[in-house]
Amino acid sequence: MRVDFFFGAGSRYSYLASTQLKRIAEDTGVTFVWRPLFSGELIARAGGTFKSPQDPAYRRRDATRWARHYGVPYVEPEGHADWPMVARVCVAAARMGAGERFGEAVLRLGYGQGIAPTAEHLLELAPSCGMDRDELAAKIEAPETAAAHEQNILDALAAGAFGVPTFVTECGDVVWGQDRLPLLKDCLLHGDVLV
Repeated sequence: MRVDFFFGAGSRYSYLASTQLKRIAEDTGVTFVWRPLFSGELIARAGGTFKSPQDPAYRRRDATRWARHYGVPYVEPEGHADWPMVARVCVAAARMGAGERFGEAVLRLGYGQGIAPTAEHLLELAPSCGMDRDELAAKIEAPETAAAHEQNILDALAAGAFGVPTFVTECGDVVWGQDRLPLLKDCLLHGDVLV
């Protein structure tokens, strides 16, 4: 079974969810398809707001607690990142067949190492993810990359997504939030759509 994993590279909760996907895949036999997008655009087009209602200090504590629970590193990124650009680079990498490897590397860079990714950081990741740096650079601003990003947004909206991370199963179940991964696993094991 395929599960679309709609994620934002600038989302601490997408990072936390990503650290658990291999285990869930092993337990359920599912294949996760990494679908990057700029979460601010998804939220706006779904009718929401760009800012979380949670206090930033609370979000940091919450994410730190989840990271401790999962046994993974967590560091808030230092500095500013151009998250729409980061999303485009992730989409370009997915077009080159390295969506999962690159998505993991970018999320780990941002929230595992605390580095706000620049274009140079992202291009430096290319070889370790099996891509040619120059080819990745050429695809970032390509019309096909913009179209693929738009398709990810449209598919997420059509499924009912309103934020990230969002998981959409082949049978149409939608599960939102990294804290709901146990519910996603339960859904995958039972294979039923709950109404």
